[in-house]
Amino acid sequence: SDLSKLYKFNIKTRKSTVIFESEKTDIEQYILDDTETAPIAVAEYYLRQKWNVLDKKYLKDFQILEQAQDADFYISGRSHDDNIWLVTYTSSIKPVLYYLYNRKDKILTPLTFHRPALNKYTLSRKRPVIIKNRDGMEMVGYLTLPLGAKEKNLPFIINPAQFLWGRYYAEFDTIPQFFSNRGYAILQINTRGSAGFGKKYLESGNKEWGNKVLDDLEDAINWAIQQGIADPERIGAFGLGLGGFEALSFSYQKPGILKAVVVQSAPINLISFLENLPPSWKQHKAIFMERFGNPEEDERMLKKVSPYYNGFRIRVPVLMIQGTDTPMIDEKETKKLAKRIKKNRTPIITITFNNEGYNWFTNPGNAIASFGLIEAFLNNYLDGRVEPLSNTDKIILHKHSYFALDPDYKGK
Repeated sequence: SDLSKLYKFNIKTRKSTVIFESEKTDIEQYILDDTETAPIAVAEYYLRQKWNVLDKKYLKDFQILEQAQDADFYISGRSHDDNIWLVTYTSSIKPVLYYLYNRKDKILTPLTFHRPALNKYTLSRKRPVIIKNRDGMEMVGYLTLPLGAKEKNLPFIINPAQFLWGRYYAEFDTIPQFFSNRGYAILQINTRGSAGFGKKYLESGNKEWGNKVLDDLEDAINWAIQQGIADPERIGAFGLGLGGFEALSFSYQKPGILKAVVVQSAPINLISFLENLPPSWKQHKAIFMERFGNPEEDERMLKKVSPYYNGFRIRVPVLMIQGTDTPMIDEKETKKLAKRIKKNRTPIITITFNNEGYNWFTNPGNAIASFGLIEAFLNNYLDGRVEPLSNTDKIILHKHSYFALDPDYKGK
């Protein structure tokens, strides 16, 4: 079967019966009763979460939980008598909310919430969209627009996914909030290879992360232009981790589209990336090679899609941010790539933060400083809103290793 299903298996007869299957997605979550012998509800997730109640005695409970918040929710914990539930709500316009639900009294009580400082702000909502790629596949994505702005000809950011077998959801996300606050439209698209939409869709991304996945990103950008949302002269890309790899690979394989690229903790050489997986990732090495390619068997293809071997083809301004504590990313390779890009007289900034690892930084000062650098960099090319770097940000940025700017670049 292409999509995941929930089965009931009879041990005596050795026969299985389908209890639930979705038309478009894999099963996102299921909940068992207090005896843990029968499912009471199953969640699927296409554009938004949808709960399917299998045991009707729980129907009223799920109706109450669904109506309480304009948000997706999960049952995070339950008491032994199944009367008290810990309920977690996730929404694109609110931090995570936690409630206690009393099933007997049908009362939902606020417990606590994440990031309370954000409650006083109005945040931008992720809008679910469906975009067909050139191969006829439906791609689910989430478009976030700046509050109060005209929704026409906006500076636009494509945000490739950073995960290998995950997907984007309509949940709170720092990246869209940051960019929409700075005046950008930002699109997060679940290209082929994303999880949750069936085995065929997932496996259609195998060995296509620098090939057909880039076609999907191009189709998503063209959709935004055709809708009048994106200004074709102000299109950029921001990618974390593997999303950064896609953004850099896109910059030279799809020339003329992007005006600026920002990447953080991005693998630039898939060959060395696969050869230097950390111990905690090595158990998944076979899957990584299935998704990306085998360095021995697919060397030519991996070099074609890896930015490290194609720096001479990159003619888009690039900002590269990374940490020193990431075994999959070689700082020497980053420096070599930067030199190759600079030979094209293309603006390139690279900065490596000490004692930081893969993806998000743990030091708040480093994170804030990197966001300040990102908005200043993109303002030069996409004309988004920018706040001046503070003296603290400047000190943090300049104390870390290898801060390079094309000497001929004068900015705006």
